[in-house]
Amino acid sequence: MKASLSLFFISLIIQIFEVVVYERGAYGVVEATLISTLLSLIVYATIVREFFIFKFNLKIIIEPMKYSLPLIPHALSGLIFMYSDRIILEKSVTLLIIGLYMFSDKIAMVFKTIVNEFNNSFSPYFNERSKQSKSIAVTETQNISLVFIYVVAMSVIVLSLFSVEVVYFLFDERYFETWRMIPLLSSAYVFRSLYCFSSSGLFYEKMTGKVAIITIVSGLVNIALNLWLIPLYGVIAAIYTTIFSFLLTFIMAEIMSYKIFYLHLDLAKIFSIVGFMFVAILFSISLNENFFVFGCIEYLYKIVVILIGVFMGYKMKIIDANWLLKVKGVL
Repeated sequence: MKASLSLFFISLIIQIFEVVVYERGAYGVVEATLISTLLSLIVYATIVREFFIFKFNLKIIIEPMKYSLPLIPHALSGLIFMYSDRIILEKSVTLLIIGLYMFSDKIAMVFKTIVNEFNNSFSPYFNERSKQSKSIAVTETQNISLVFIYVVAMSVIVLSLFSVEVVYFLFDERYFETWRMIPLLSSAYVFRSLYCFSSSGLFYEKMTGKVAIITIVSGLVNIALNLWLIPLYGVIAAIYTTIFSFLLTFIMAEIMSYKIFYLHLDLAKIFSIVGFMFVAILFSISLNENFFVFGCIEYLYKIVVILIGVFMGYKMKIIDANWLLKVKGVL
């Protein structure tokens, strides 16, 4: 995590220099990506150098190939899943709206980074615990998933409540309208996190073919919905189809893992948290529409929403005397 966070900030600095300082535009973005990727290669190769053994053994390659080959269409479908909406938007809305949408998505991807990095850390831990005892792995996953989903959902709620302030004070006025998009796009990554938990059993049992099916189907559904809805409703359709597609990956992972390695996530509590998150987002959008009207009383409403979320965590026994230890253990 230290290496990953360090590389993230270094990459950000490189992009700022390439695009803002040197004004190299799109070429600067590509060049910054290349430099950051090469730097990541050097850093990670140095960290894991003791595990490298330069020896060729065909038998050792066969099993990893069986495991990884289905993940190639999974990865390619994931790219189509993530970026097809931009191509479809280009035919239906102005470049200004596309730019605002992409900017919002970039900010929301902070949550994607959190979720993905957590999953990268959780997966080997889950596999190790599953080797020891599947029942223990299931119990621990139930507890960890509940705490993590609560933390991510509450973070999205706080961002949503103060999205106007964040955009108004941190970014150029031309990006002000993104305050509506950022919370909704961020919420999609809660479902991404749920998918990561639900699919852990599939990865452990080496059912990567089923993982590929999930990504391909959800990607096709996403494209179909975008083709249908974006010409009618514009950029808001792209946002809601993204949320729905991530939800679909979670539902399919739950169904496919049921008879393979089901983790019995506490869905009642999880969907109570997710439901409250969406209610809070819609409330905050309505509240922030009058950002320059309500004044101080607006912040009272926002504090009340946060306190309700804290109370919900307490009633669900997520927040208790060992709350900080739980969060530290999960993160």
